[in-house]
Amino acid sequence: MLLRSIHREGRKLAAQALAVATSAHYPDFLQKDAERLFKIKARGSIRGENEYYLVRHHVDLLEEDPTQSEELKLLCSLVGKFEARGK
Repeated sequence: MLLRSIHREGRKLAAQALAVATSAHYPDFLQKDAERLFKIKARGSIRGENEYYLVRHHVDLLEEDPTQSEELKLLCSLVGKFEARGK
């Protein structure tokens, strides 16, 4: 949610910097995010804005990693369905 007001390119850089800092100083946070993301993917839908921004954050991170194309497609699909509902 912190990054949502930043333009797309800036958001990518900020998301990457946040991920590095978080993994170094608060690894439990990343584990909790991973668990939340797993539940969203298993459910197949995003339930609210907090989940939307969590998934959107992961999309920003994965866009730079060509080995994650399947995961990126799945997350983009979830984002698209949520946006189509009108948030």
